[in-house]
Amino acid sequence: MYMAHILMRREFGLTVDVVRGVGESDVNRAGQVADHIEFISGVLHGHHAAEDALLWPKLLDRGSDDVAAVVHVMEGQHEAIDEANQGIKKELDPWCGTAAVRHRDGLAGALERLNSALVEHTALEEERILPLAEKYSPRVYASYAKRLYGTPTPPRSTV
Repeated sequence: MYMAHILMRREFGLTVDVVRGVGESDVNRAGQVADHIEFISGVLHGHHAAEDALLWPKLLDRGSDDVAAVVHVMEGQHEAIDEANQGIKKELDPWCGTAAVRHRDGLAGALERLNSALVEHTALEEERILPLAEKYSPRVYASYAKRLYGTPTPPRSTV
């Protein structure tokens, strides 16, 4: 999960300036950037959908009350991030079709809001959830890590 978090923080963080760098009426470049935003938004959505379906239920089933408290915080953060992601989608089509400054600024603002929530969320997840996943679901966690990284022990974040 560390690598997925690094990727998402990096890409969403960089995308704000990339969007602001698209010239007014440059619909070709806006379309290219929009394709990338749709891709990373899909990666984010898929990542969170997997956690919602697979990780949270296992932690709630196997963990204690303090585990439940942090899982519920994470679930709430997922909802906030999903709302921010929906805000991006709402701004994306008008900007992509016109590359107008007002749409560009609206999209950049939506990306900033998502990135802020994402940075906070992934930091908490790495600090609190991943150790719990290793503790309460070690086989599931090791299998997931092996599939992603080729080793049952994923690399730690250096960010």
